[in-house]
Order: sequence, then structure tokens, then C-alpha cells
Amino acid sequence: MKQSFYKFIGTYWHQILIYGMVAAFVGAVLWYQLGTLVPGFSLPELTARSEVNSLHKLIANPLFLPHKLIQYAFIRLGKNGPFWMRSASALWGLGVILLSFDIIRTWYSRRIAVMSSLLLITSAWFLHFARLGTPLIMFTSSIGLIWVGMKLKSVSAPRIRTIMASILILEVCLYVPGLAWLVVPLLFWQRQHIWFEISKIPKFLGWFTITAVIVGLVPLINGFIRSPILVRDWLMLPSRFNLGLFWSNAWHLPIWFTFKGPELPVYWLGHLPMFNSFSLIMGMLGVYVLFSYRLLDRVRVFFGIFFLAVVLTIFNGWLALVIALPVFYIFVAAGIALFLQQWFTVFPRNPLARAAGITAVAFVIILACFYNTQSYFVAWPRNFDTRQVFNLKS
Repeated sequence: MKQSFYKFIGTYWHQILIYGMVAAFVGAVLWYQLGTLVPGFSLPELTARSEVNSLHKLIANPLFLPHKLIQYAFIRLGKNGPFWMRSASALWGLGVILLSFDIIRTWYSRRIAVMSSLLLITSAWFLHFARLGTPLIMFTSSIGLIWVGMKLKSVSAPRIRTIMASILILEVCLYVPGLAWLVVPLLFWQRQHIWFEISKIPKFLGWFTITAVIVGLVPLINGFIRSPILVRDWLMLPSRFNLGLFWSNAWHLPIWFTFKGPELPVYWLGHLPMFNSFSLIMGMLGVYVLFSYRLLDRVRVFFGIFFLAVVLTIFNGWLALVIALPVFYIFVAAGIALFLQQWFTVFPRNPLARAAGITAVAFVIILACFYNTQSYFVAWPRNFDTRQVFNLKS
């Protein structure tokens, strides 16, 4: 047995080393100084923790329940400090990174997947939610819907495991406010394909699946029955019609992206735009190239998620844009892929020129990642407004 182990290490040591380095980097970005980067809790974090400290509260308000259950488990274990409450979001962020990487690697290449995933995980926008002790990171679960569609359309994916994982992801998404506007239309749109997939699994497993779906939705349905007003929150409908506020949110959208971010020190740093220049340019290039393939189902889903995020942002404010966060970086991946493709077309057989193009793009990506991490890990915690809002003790 030892010989087999050493043989395995000797054969795959370079893959093990690479994956180990990647895991260490991802873990460092998500968990480095997670509980001590800022002086204490923020008010939204304490509010979120107070909503998960008893089963009664979880039953009363099941929205964001999967994230709440992780925090509740930590609290039951006696771990209720900033590190543990924020670890629930970091775990969720890790799942988003893995799904995004898998999607982009499947559609483009491992190189493009690594580049775009680096931009995503070091994005200040992503880190502000993946390292905060609130369930808002669950808005990024929209990436799960894209993964489900990709796997169900793939002929090589294991069918039973894919169906089980897809059902779990769909149920999780139904607990996220606003995502029902995506889940229900997508289920109706792909109903024939979904029914065909389900009909191929063994009958006993089919009944088990139906039972699991019903049981999984019981807390959500029970919450709606006990408190019908939760339906409005679940659909992210505004409590009142304020045309001036809606208009203000609408015209601020391009400003937030390009010139000046929202003034929310809990979630953002000062007046910095949401995207650095490189990500913005690659994202716009990606939108251009994907629009050329707008008849593809997956591209329709991309633009559908983006459109829903924009509409919900107009009605509810900046935080709803997090729904489209993973999609933005798929656009970025498409832009990088197009840029490299055009470069390789110009230099199809010149290895030096091809290497120079890849090196130049990689260097700019490293600079963008450095800028983003400096913004989040250095500038944001030292900002006066940040320290003012993160000064609450448990």
C-alpha cells in the first residue's frame, strides 16, 4: 500500500504541487485575517447573526436558509465570533469560484478559466461579500443555474449525479430572494429536456428525488404560510412605488460600473468604481462577442441574469447587482478569449509572438489582481468610514 502511495506521488507530484499552491492561494484570499481585518462586527453582520441564533427564527424566516444553517451550526458549536460568521460566506464564495472555473474551463480552456477565476476571486466586489458575515453572497448562486444548464446539456456528465446536484442547486436558488424570477422561467423553458432527463433515472430514485424536493421546500412554503409578507421579500418587490428612487438607481448603474461606486462603507471602499480598467474593457469585449451568439441557450441565460439583476437593482438598490457578479466575469472570460484568439490568428505559427501575447495578458491580469487585493486588504480596512461601521463588539 505504501509503495502504491509513493508511486502515485512520484507520478503526479507536479499536479499535486500545482493544485496545492492553488488551494493555498484561494484559502489565503478567502480566510486571511477574516476575523481581524476590521476592528469588529458591522450592524448588518450582527443583524444577520441575531436572525440565526435559534431554530424558531430560522423557521420564521427561511430566506437565505442554506447560508443561515451554516452560521447556526457554528453558533451551536460555540463559535459566534467574526471569523466563524464570515466563514459561512467564505465557504459559499469558494463554491462560486469552483463552479465558475468549471464552466469557463468547459467552454473555453483551462488557461482562460485560470485567468478569469483569478480576476473573480481577487475582485474587491466579490471579496466584500464573500468575506462578510451576511448571507448576501448567496445572490451569486445564479452561477449555479448556468452550471446546471451546462451539465444537463452535456452528454459526458454522469447523469444521476448531475441530476441530483442540479436539483440541490435549484432548491438552494429558490431560497435566495429574486432568483425565483430565473428558476421558474428556466424550468418552464427547458421542461421537456428536464423531464427527459428525469425519466431516465431508476424509478425508486425518482420517487426519492420527488420526496427530497418536497421536503427541501417545506421550510420555504411554511414560512410563506406563517408570514405572507415574506413572498414580497422573496420576489424582491419594492414596498412602495417611488419613481424618483427608481430613476436614480437606473442612471447610477453605468456610473457605479465605470466612475464612482456606491457610498456604502460596509460593502465598498469610498468612491472607487466597481471594475478596474482591464476587467471593464474585457467585459465590454465579452458582451460584444457573446451578443453575436445570442441565439445560444447559454448566452440567453447570461443576458437574462444580467437583465434581471438590472431590474431588481432599479427597484431595490445596488446590492441586487450581486446576482450578476459571476456573469460579469464570464463576460470578462469571453473578452480575454477573443483577445487571445485574435492574437493567435495574427501570429498562427510564431511561438515567440504567441508566448509574448500570453505573457502580456498574464502580466496585466496580475497587475489587476494586485490592485484589487490592495484595495480590499489595505485601503478598505484603513478607511475612516470603514472603521466607523465595523466597530461593534459581539
